[in-house]
Amino acid sequence: MPNFSGGPKPKLGDAEREELKRLLGEKDAWTLKKVRILIKEKFNVEDSEMQVWRMLTSWNMHHAKPYVLDKRRPADAETILKKNLILKEGDILGFVDESSQNINSNTERLCRLRNLKMKKITAHVRANCVGCFMLNGIDTIAFPNSYKKRRFCQFLYEVRRNNPVNRICLILDNFATHKAKNCKRKSKSIGYRIDLSAHPILLT
Repeated sequence: MPNFSGGPKPKLGDAEREELKRLLGEKDAWTLKKVRILIKEKFNVEDSEMQVWRMLTSWNMHHAKPYVLDKRRPADAETILKKNLILKEGDILGFVDESSQNINSNTERLCRLRNLKMKKITAHVRANCVGCFMLNGIDTIAFPNSYKKRRFCQFLYEVRRNNPVNRICLILDNFATHKAKNCKRKSKSIGYRIDLSAHPILLT
């Protein structure tokens, strides 16, 4: 009669597992790789990452990527944001962000059955994009050829044209153009005012 005992026995005994728990408690965080090295050094046992993972989860250890906070974030960042975001009835709230993409790069592999000659544009072209995403208004997207202050002011005009009435409050990151004095000055002069507020994580 076959004897099914639930799979192979753990390589670490009960006393060794308790000692490992104690050692893990001496640091706040471990990677699976570091735990495997520790087990090898202290107990001369080689476990796979999956075996180590199963053992740690059986101890209800937390396992997640750490949440990164910007070191420039002030302790009262949320209070600052709430102070800047005093919204009244009818005010429009939105978020602004930029991105740049390199297009037409020659990185895609082509499958072929015979030798083939073809012409393909391989120049790297940078495509800029800036978007304003409104929670209670009309979104705006543009493709400027640069992120200079003048271009950003033009984008603010587009935002106002799409949302012609009521005060607009935009939350932005810490990009230098967003903090430029002439951009802030322009935002106050475009019809109803546009208030620019830095994201709390990036407030300096």
